[in-house]
Amino acid sequence: MKQIWERFRSVTSFEQADDAIDSEYSFAENFRHFAVRNLNTEFAPGDPLPRDKRYVSLDPEQFPDRKEPPYLTGELVADEEYARAMDIPNLAARYLRLSATDPRIKKVTLDLTGLEPAALVNVMALVQTTDGWVSQPLDLSGERKVLFCFDKGPSTPSVRGSFEEILLVVANSAPRRDGRVTGSLKLQPKSRPCAPVWEGTATVSRQQTDTLMTTTSTLTANAVFEFDDEAEASQGGVPYRVRRGTYTYDSLLNITGRNPPCRTIERSSGQMLPLRPPNPTAIGYTSGQLEIFNTGGPAALYVGGAGTNLMLTQTSNCNDLGEDEISESPSILPWLVVEQPQEVSADGNTLQGSFERPDGMGGTFRFEWRFERKTEE
Repeated sequence: MKQIWERFRSVTSFEQADDAIDSEYSFAENFRHFAVRNLNTEFAPGDPLPRDKRYVSLDPEQFPDRKEPPYLTGELVADEEYARAMDIPNLAARYLRLSATDPRIKKVTLDLTGLEPAALVNVMALVQTTDGWVSQPLDLSGERKVLFCFDKGPSTPSVRGSFEEILLVVANSAPRRDGRVTGSLKLQPKSRPCAPVWEGTATVSRQQTDTLMTTTSTLTANAVFEFDDEAEASQGGVPYRVRRGTYTYDSLLNITGRNPPCRTIERSSGQMLPLRPPNPTAIGYTSGQLEIFNTGGPAALYVGGAGTNLMLTQTSNCNDLGEDEISESPSILPWLVVEQPQEVSADGNTLQGSFERPDGMGGTFRFEWRFERKTEE
């Protein structure tokens, strides 16, 4: 401030005064933060505009809280574009406050490409989730399209997830009157999620050992889950179904308590077929679903399960002749079990976990999985 006042000694016009300020405290870098401070309001819980950043901390009598700028308001509805024309003079801002409580909304795209000139457009966002306000404003300046993915869980300073309300501060940092920002700002709320597919691997292994025999088996599925637009989701849930995949199954049974000992090998592999309408008798037919949902906690949660019809080829010498006999038999085996809700990763891009349960015969099933978000616009 001292340097700015020193420069003011020689100015004779408002433009020269702006230049004096700009040379010490760049409008391009700082005007958007000033525009946020002009909200002049407590946003609790969350505190993205704490008291020491508000004018009330400087002079509570002359600058009390709640002396707010006028808001443009609106409501976001799934699959209905929201557009707002804007004409912003230099060193001015517009404040747009929008709710997003429609439970069908799975993602929101903020489209700033209609505001020109782009170099003068600065956008800050205060975001309210089910947990309260995100603890700091999101600086969206320099971005032309911003994507909020509701299946990532509530928004945070580093994750652009779900929100119930967004307050956009659109500022024009131009120091000259001929630097107007004009055009249209758009928001596109959609009922389809950001990531219609999750791709990865799930494995279930079984171990059983006793005095008479030892059994080991492994079923591995490489699968892709896609957004299921036909399923009924729970409140705030995003359902996914199997799109495609492959499976491999290997099992070895050693009977040591027999004289002579013998062994049985089972194998199967092939394509997973998400047939519609379902054919429960088809080999490779796979039924399964994942569902990601927000509960108001710090992260999104998910549950799910899947299994596949297999044709097992069995090779066994557990017969009177002790010679290998080959046979085939159908079976239905699960390869994914997520019984208890699991947290989506902090960045919203990974579903990973493990689960064990008894097999009812003295052995144990162990399920392990990892799926990664694959964006398909």
